Amino acid sequence: HEESQRRGTTCPLDEESFADDNILHLDISGGYILNHTVACVNAPNGCDFIGQASRLVDHYKQCSFHVVPCPRCESSVLRTEIVGHCKDGCSSASTTPVPIPYYMNVNYDNLEITSSERKREMLKISEDLSRLQTSLNQWREEVRTLEKSANEELKDAMLKISDHLSGLNTCAEQCREDAREAARNTKEHLVRIETQGFAAANKELKVAIEDTVKAHMAQELRVQYEELMNVTKSISNCVLGFCGAKEFHWYLKGLEDLKKSALDTGFVVTDSPLQYVCGYNVCIRIRLEGFPYITYLVMGICIHPGVNDSKLEWPFSKTYTLGVIHPKDKAKRKFDKIEASKYSDHPSFQMPKQGGNLIIGSTSLSTANELECEGFVIGDSLHCFLQFEP
Repeated sequence: HEESQRRGTTCPLDEESFADDNILHLDISGGYILNHTVACVNAPNGCDFIGQASRLVDHYKQCSFHVVPCPRCESSVLRTEIVGHCKDGCSSASTTPVPIPYYMNVNYDNLEITSSERKREMLKISEDLSRLQTSLNQWREEVRTLEKSANEELKDAMLKISDHLSGLNTCAEQCREDAREAARNTKEHLVRIETQGFAAANKELKVAIEDTVKAHMAQELRVQYEELMNVTKSISNCVLGFCGAKEFHWYLKGLEDLKKSALDTGFVVTDSPLQYVCGYNVCIRIRLEGFPYITYLVMGICIHPGVNDSKLEWPFSKTYTLGVIHPKDKAKRKFDKIEASKYSDHPSFQMPKQGGNLIIGSTSLSTANELECEGFVIGDSLHCFLQFEP
C-alpha cells in the first residue's frame, strides 16, 4: 500500500485510484493480543516468524514474503516488486507459482457480541458502584450517630467519676483531720499525766502510751489507705470497662515458630493479653492446627472473670466481629461475624468462673500459607482484631 501510494495511489492490480477511506483498519483488544501466539500469514511463502500477536503488525510491515498475482501474466510476484513489474512491463515467461496466502476473515458478529458483553459489564459495575456509595453514606451516618452516643455516655460516666472522686477527697480530708485531733488529744492527755507527779514511772508510761497511740494510728491509716486504693482501682476498672473502646487490636508475633510447633505436636494455642471491651474481660485465642503441607489458623475469644461482671448482661449476647487486617491496606480484612444472641444456652456465654470460659465463636479464617501469600503477614507478625457491636 505504501509503495503504491508513493507511485500515484493507483492499485497495481486493477489500475484504479484509491483513497484512505477505502482502507479498513481493524482494532484488536490488548487482552486478546497478550494471550495469543501467532505465525506470519506469509508462512506458506517461506516466512518462519512465530511470536506474540502484539508484534505481528511490526513484523508484517517488514516481512519480505508478501506476494500477489500479476493481472497480466498471472505469475506470483513479491508485493514490494509488483509496481515495478507492472510499470516496466511483465514477462510472459512463467515463473514458479507461489501459493496465495489465506487471509483471515474478521467475524464482525463476534465483535458486536463482545462489545455488548462489555457494555453489560460496565452497566453492572456502575450499578455496583451506586450501591456501594449508598452503603458508604449509610455507614457514615451510623458512625456519626454512634460517635454522638459514645460522647454522651462518656460525658455521663465522667460526671459520675468526678462525683466519686470528690467524695473520696472529702473522706480523705476527714481522716486526716481525725488523725490530727487524736494526736492533739493524746498529747494533752500525756501533759496531764506528767503534771500529776509521776516522775519516774511517768517517763516509761509516756513511752508506752506514745507507742500504743502510734501503732493504733498507723493501723487506722493503713486500713483507710487500703479502702481508698480499692475504691480508686474499682473506679479505674469501671472507666476502662464502660468508657473504653469497642475494639481490641493485637499483633501476633512469632508466627513462623508457632507453625513449626503445630506441625510437630499437631496443634498449638496462644492467647492475647486480657483487655476490657464493653465491660467484658476478654482475650483473643489463636489455635494453629498442623497437617502435612498445610496449617489451619482458627480464631476465637475467651471471656474471663472481671470487676464488672455483676453489672453486665448475662448470658453474653453481643454481636462481635473477629478477624485479621492487611498491614498495607487497612480496608482489606478477613473476618467472621458471630451473633452470640443465637447461642444464649451455650455454656461459653454464661458468666465466667475462675480460669475463664472455653473458646467461643471459633472460626477457621484461612490457612497460614494463604495469609502469608496474600500479604497479611509482615515481619513474622499478624494484625488481629476483635470488635463488639453496641
